[in-house]
Amino acid sequence: MKELIDFIKVASTNIGKATFYNTKRDQIAQLMELHIKLLVRDRRYYSLMGLLPINDYSKTMILGGLLGTGKQRPKVDEQLEWFLIKASCAKRSSGQSPGRR
Repeated sequence: MKELIDFIKVASTNIGKATFYNTKRDQIAQLMELHIKLLVRDRRYYSLMGLLPINDYSKTMILGGLLGTGKQRPKVDEQLEWFLIKASCAKRSSGQSPGRR
C-alpha cells in the first residue's frame, strides 16, 4: 500500500511542471511511474482515486489510464469503472471536482 500513499501525495501536488527541485521531465516521469504502478497493482483502487480531491492533471491521467486499458479490466469491475468515469466526467463538466460536494 506504499504505492497508494505515494500516489495520493504526488497526485495532489504534481501537475507535470518543473519545480525548484525537479525538471518537467522528472516530474512527469515520477507521476507516470506512480500511475502505472497503482493501475497494475490494483485497478479498483486506481479507479477510486479519481473521486478523491486530487488535482485535475492526475484525474485526467486516471481517466486516460482506465479508458486506454479497458480491455484489461476484470468483467466484474466493468460497471464500477463506467460509473466512476461517468461521475468524474459529469462533475468536471459542471465545474465541480468529483471528490467534493
